Amino acid sequence: MAGERKVTPVFILDEMHMAKDAFLQDLAILFNFQMDSSNPFILILAGLPHLKTRLSLNHHRPLAQRMIVFI
Repeated sequence: MAGERKVTPVFILDEMHMAKDAFLQDLAILFNFQMDSSNPFILILAGLPHLKTRLSLNHHRPLAQRMIVFI
């Protein structure tokens, strides 16, 4: 979709403060795949404030390093 139509899909995942650690680690792997030079989609993680605290833990550092904005 991004390549053919020049449209960037946006995915919003809500209630991410309840996500299991394994799922957050899988998201980090997803962002590792051929995304250094392109942005095929935008992913918005929404959740309660302690999501930010969870992402600051060592085992979630790979995902946190790929994020642009924390609010």
